[in-house]
Amino acid sequence: MAQITVIAPTKSAVAYNNASGLSKPFNTTAYDKVIVGADNLADAEEVDIYIVFPTGVKAATNVSGTAQKLTASIPALALEAGPTYICSKVATAGDCGVYVDLGAG
Repeated sequence: MAQITVIAPTKSAVAYNNASGLSKPFNTTAYDKVIVGADNLADAEEVDIYIVFPTGVKAATNVSGTAQKLTASIPALALEAGPTYICSKVATAGDCGVYVDLGAG
């Protein structure tokens, strides 16, 4: 399983459309399994996960329509393979990074 860094550890907020490229999109079409996780989240801190479309982005949701988010109590999630995703994060008390494990395709 290959791991990539989507957002390098930082206390700063990182928007998914950050012009400096601080949040990296990740394509999952070649993989069977995708797990996204964050370290060092506390309290109400969150990482939002989006699906990238040619016309923009849309919040990634589970089957019940609830937005997929990483939190202190849910620091990792399995995502459906296929789409290209991108993440954003709020400012955090400690350095928080976001990582993706891409399973064998």
